[in-house]
Amino acid sequence: MAFQYCFVCTGKMFRNSPKMLALSKASQKKKSPKARSTKKHDGSSNERASWNPELEKTLVDLLHEHNVPQYKGNNGWSSEAWNKIVHEFRTKYTYVTMDKNQIQMKERELKRDYKLLKEARMQSGASWNEKRCMIEAEPHLWDNIIASFPKAQKFRKKPFPLFEALGELYDGQYAEGTWNFTSTQPPQYHVVTRRYIDVKIKQVEEEAAVLAREKESVQANDYSIRRCIFVLTTMTLSPDEKVKASEVLQILANRVTFLSFNENDPEIALLWLRGKVDKL
Repeated sequence: MAFQYCFVCTGKMFRNSPKMLALSKASQKKKSPKARSTKKHDGSSNERASWNPELEKTLVDLLHEHNVPQYKGNNGWSSEAWNKIVHEFRTKYTYVTMDKNQIQMKERELKRDYKLLKEARMQSGASWNEKRCMIEAEPHLWDNIIASFPKAQKFRKKPFPLFEALGELYDGQYAEGTWNFTSTQPPQYHVVTRRYIDVKIKQVEEEAAVLAREKESVQANDYSIRRCIFVLTTMTLSPDEKVKASEVLQILANRVTFLSFNENDPEIALLWLRGKVDKL
């Protein structure tokens, strides 16, 4: 008993020692999941930054502004150019904590995406939708594209409005039509590119809105009141039940359920409808 008491007391004293308290506090300081990054020798971070279309567009604008011999070297933009790009980027977006390394990583990622789509859209049977800034192809052709370019999967239903601007940046290709330039009139990239990308993004948004409206219209027609009333005339219902049923079927979700049941089993559809009518 004496031995056990000494052991407990000693353990308690050891646990409460300054050294153990310091170690305990240190162990409780866990790194935040968002701070999972590794520091390079130059102090930069490898943490994956959070980007959005506006930030990406601004970066491309800045790259165009500095796409002149003064800021270019054999391997791309000079260190001086990158310092200016990062400074201007972070001045515009004061809440951004991305460092030079992360911004350079995004530039390399955009370049890879551009090169990828440039090759993918040249595949047989594929075409490029200028308004939507997307590759268009039949499902089986998309399967072939993804087999050849696995990373193109993310662009199957996702637009890439920066494609033309990146083409100008990396290949010296100018957009046709509205933004066509000549060698005697050098383009002011910081003005024209921003306007061009804004137009492209607006076109993509408008196209998406039109498609959404068309989808809603098709769905409404497939489950229209007219079609439901026609089905009601084939069922054994009293005039009063038909009137109440028309009230139930004013709701699109009810029409979808009713017509779906009717396609598989009209009797189930009738039972379901009568259950709804009884609750009125």
